[in-house]
Amino acid sequence: MDNLNTEKEHIPPVSPQLRGEAMSYAVQSAVYNLGANFFEPYINYRVQKHYSQNNFTHPDAGSYKQNLVGEFVGDIAGSSTLILAEALCPEQLHSMTRKIRSWVDPVYVSVAHKIFSADKDHPDYEQKIKEWTTFQERNLVRSAIIATAGIAGNIATQKLLLGNPAPTKLILAGKLISTTLTTSIGLTTRIAFPEQIQSVDNWMSKNIFAPLMKEKDQNVINSNLSTPSTTPTPPTTSTTHVEKLAQRNDKLGIDNRTKSII
Repeated sequence: MDNLNTEKEHIPPVSPQLRGEAMSYAVQSAVYNLGANFFEPYINYRVQKHYSQNNFTHPDAGSYKQNLVGEFVGDIAGSSTLILAEALCPEQLHSMTRKIRSWVDPVYVSVAHKIFSADKDHPDYEQKIKEWTTFQERNLVRSAIIATAGIAGNIATQKLLLGNPAPTKLILAGKLISTTLTTSIGLTTRIAFPEQIQSVDNWMSKNIFAPLMKEKDQNVINSNLSTPSTTPTPPTTSTTHVEKLAQRNDKLGIDNRTKSII
């Protein structure tokens, strides 16, 4: 048991670059989700009207304005949730991400083999498969987190703050339809243009979010160092080496805890 605890202490942390890429995804998601507000509130509104009794005359249906405000709040809530999770609990978040990815990995691997079938004899064929599936699987998990938090924020806003009289299950039904449509458009775009979008993720992470995460992590380290401790500190790997190792594993889709590709 002591050996297991010691091993866990030396597990490389989630790299600032990967955390920054997730934050980049969240920001981009917020932008196109806000842009989708020209049709999402209308879908939600029509669903409520259609399934209410007497259709357009029954009072148990929200207004278009209530749905519109709910959409704006939900969009911000969804993206903010992913950003806060990356900033405050990245290890737990990515542990969950790897677990979910293991469920969908066979599907994405099958799709990747079809997409790159023309490169089957290329020496980097398997590497391309791994990088593509890792990128797309992470996109799926991130979109699920944003969508779930966004729907929750939307419904809470409409019911608790705006007093939408429509049943919660009816608001949820409309949101599931509109969110599925918007999320599908976003994921399809990332499947169609993976290299271009990944370059945007990398740039935003490298120049905006990763430096912020490094500074935050360093502040935590400095805070820990300033606290006196009587417990002997085991030898540690240099920060630079740890970060490089974690970044390499992230890129290849390697689980930093088990060192296995999922």
